Amino acid sequence: MTSATVRRPAYSARAALLAAITVLLSTSLTLAAAEYLLRRHAAAIATSDRMDPGLIVFDDTLGWKLQRHWRGAHRHKDYAVEYMTNAAGFRGALPADDTAPTIAVLGDSFTFGLGVGAGETFSEGLDQRVPPYRFLNFGVPGYSTDQQLLQLRTVLEQHAPTHVLWVVHLGNDLLDNRHPFALQAAYAKPYFELVDGRLGLRNVPVPLEQKQGHYLRMTLGSEVVGDAQVKPRWRTLLAASQIGQRIDALLGVDQDALSAHLAISTADDLDLFMAIVGDAQRLLQARQVGLAVVLLSGAGHAEQPRSLAHTYQGYVLRQLTQRLEVSGVAVIDVASALLEHALARERLYYPNEGHLTRRGHELVAEWIAAELPRKLIKTAAAGRSATTY
Repeated sequence: MTSATVRRPAYSARAALLAAITVLLSTSLTLAAAEYLLRRHAAAIATSDRMDPGLIVFDDTLGWKLQRHWRGAHRHKDYAVEYMTNAAGFRGALPADDTAPTIAVLGDSFTFGLGVGAGETFSEGLDQRVPPYRFLNFGVPGYSTDQQLLQLRTVLEQHAPTHVLWVVHLGNDLLDNRHPFALQAAYAKPYFELVDGRLGLRNVPVPLEQKQGHYLRMTLGSEVVGDAQVKPRWRTLLAASQIGQRIDALLGVDQDALSAHLAISTADDLDLFMAIVGDAQRLLQARQVGLAVVLLSGAGHAEQPRSLAHTYQGYVLRQLTQRLEVSGVAVIDVASALLEHALARERLYYPNEGHLTRRGHELVAEWIAAELPRKLIKTAAAGRSATTY
């Protein structure tokens, strides 16, 4: 009896092609479905942001300000809260005791407390942690340091604080100082130009004008990077899709190239910022009012260590800390503490909206309270003798 060898038929080229096509189609369909779901998710987040009208009103000196005695709801996928403003047009209660020493807190939407309710902002948290001082929250969403300098003059005249706590958001404050429109605000604003070492005020009176032209296309990337090559050109194509944006974020940027570029591209912004702070120092010293600057970072710096936002804000943090301290200004570095906690996976920013959570405000208040007594040299019993740092 003879045995026959059974041979398997060779895997045909056609079968291999069909298998490849099947895999390609399956992958394409999966990616298309994922892209569709991500786009729907992004659209749902964008349309979830709704605030009752009337909080923001036009101002021909500052661009905009907060309406007095306003009360309304703000809803977002990440939260549902209510805001109230007082008789002066700011969040929080005005002090009933005029003899209590007060600290004016200047800042943007992080200071205002977008996303948290009454009693939950870090300014209100400081009231409980740094007696006998009362903290007045003058934060206005969208303000940059140029508007805050103009605002400061009114704050000093109307509220006579003993100290000023100036909260600088590292993400966009220095960038917004350049322009008649802010990155994250819809309407025109005043701004300063540095001419022969002196500040020149521009765009005042501010026109009642919505953002238009190339200002609508401004992003952190366009303002920070410009034409510099901090990642391969082909990666610009990734921005066209939700999946591509996530891949691009994971790949990060060329840290060395970006750092070298920032040393050049931020020089004018830093000089302008320091000139603004210098004017504020002279204004405050004339009134014997103390000054401390809080450096606060956004979610990009704390939660995305390979990102453009992380590298940019980290660079600005180091530069401002050095320059402010040389100028004799007390600095409270909240950004580094936020980064530490973010690395420990504690959620301090809203995942979609990006502002500080209630827990974020609580910790910021703790960190500032721990540093502030060391930074403040308290005035004499009358509360008005020379206050310096």
